[in-house]
Amino acid sequence: MNNRRGNFFYRLKAFMQGRYGRDSVTFLLLGIAIVLMILSWIPKLWFLYFFSIAIIVLSILRSMSRNFAARERENRMFLKIVDWFRKVFHEIVSFFSTRRRMWRERNTHSYYRCPKCGCYVRISKPPKGKKIMVTCSHCYNQFVKRT
Repeated sequence: MNNRRGNFFYRLKAFMQGRYGRDSVTFLLLGIAIVLMILSWIPKLWFLYFFSIAIIVLSILRSMSRNFAARERENRMFLKIVDWFRKVFHEIVSFFSTRRRMWRERNTHSYYRCPKCGCYVRISKPPKGKKIMVTCSHCYNQFVKRT
């Protein structure tokens, strides 16, 4: 029995020699197919089953492809798009986390924006009506602010 299993995996390995194999796009396609298959269990959405089967066939064909250049180009483009979404998501999260921190510390600290680089400078809250010299910790620009 063990010999047959070893023979099968040997033949499978020989068959996959020179083929593209799996990458991030393939895993995304399979994930979408699984979600569509689960959604197809809802009675009114039975047609999604056929879309999921088509996506599975597409991912298998991508894996069996011998056109490395085209598959790598598709994967590179996909990874660029994913990287862009990560950057945008990070900017949104950092914006709201900064606002949240400003709101929590509004009684003890003041935040000023550097006119040169645009970074926020956090300082202990000074007395009202005074002029203070603020130094940006990022670009070391000094500017005067009235409290």
